Amino acid sequence: MTAGFNKERSPITRKKLARDVAKRIKAYLKELENDETPFPVRFEDMFITRLHHVSRACWQPEIWYQVAPPTGP
Repeated sequence: MTAGFNKERSPITRKKLARDVAKRIKAYLKELENDETPFPVRFEDMFITRLHHVSRACWQPEIWYQVAPPTGP
């Protein structure tokens, strides 16, 4: 539930939920930029494919990652 302009609680939309999840993922990946990772992950290659309703106030995103095709011989 989110508080709107009129301070009444209303259910969050899936669009808003997906946007919030994407913002969190982007922030997490920004934190990882300083770490040396053997496989760099780009936000632009990630997709939220589903949002699973796990419990009353818990949602679990299903995230897919597009892997670049191999280069070279």
